[in-house]
Amino acid sequence: MYGHDTSSNGFTLQANAGFNTFDANPYPDDLGELTAHGVKAFVWLGAWRNASCAWEHDDAWIRSHVVPIASSPAVLAYFLGDEPLASKCPKAPAMFKARTALVHQIDPVHPTFTVISASDAGVAFPYAQWKGTTDILGFDVYPCRRVDAQCDFSRIDEAVAAIQGAGITDYWAIIQAFQDDYYRLPTPSELHEEFQHWRKSALSGYLVFSWEYGSLSLESRPDEVRQLELENSLPLH
Repeated sequence: MYGHDTSSNGFTLQANAGFNTFDANPYPDDLGELTAHGVKAFVWLGAWRNASCAWEHDDAWIRSHVVPIASSPAVLAYFLGDEPLASKCPKAPAMFKARTALVHQIDPVHPTFTVISASDAGVAFPYAQWKGTTDILGFDVYPCRRVDAQCDFSRIDEAVAAIQGAGITDYWAIIQAFQDDYYRLPTPSELHEEFQHWRKSALSGYLVFSWEYGSLSLESRPDEVRQLELENSLPLH
């Protein structure tokens, strides 16, 4: 689950809903709290900036922050940037592959991942160029838009076909559970439909975006939280 809840440690309410992995910063104290509760973290290692085609943090920063946490049992994966765009930054795939190699020099055990947008410069599902750049790829395909009366779940199926066509075998779905000016919050039944379409694929896991986003917290939407709890209790496939 992305985002934090209002419990004292920021994840107890989420854990009660069946989530077992939470976003965290690369600090031993933060990961120690997760370890104490037997849950995991996807560890944020800073942003990728499409505007400048550069990392937020340099290699020295990565070394100084990964070394102290590499042996933490709370680490599930390292999150490298978010939604890089190869149309704006043609060297980005190579740079993500190089950053993955850097992380593995320090920690050869835990994987890296990033999230790839469903479109880039008008090209839908531009996934093939990202194969092998991180150990795991995440795909955010959000089917519920404000302008549409019905969510377009066929977009998930099209994304899965593109993932398979690119030969990508280790990937996570990013489930839409948020709203903004463009997207609307899926209803409980629509959340279920999202999961059903992704479960037809060979995904190896999923993250849900997001417990808190903008002015909305899922704590104010108990029906959606109950649906997510149900989905978390079901088999991945």
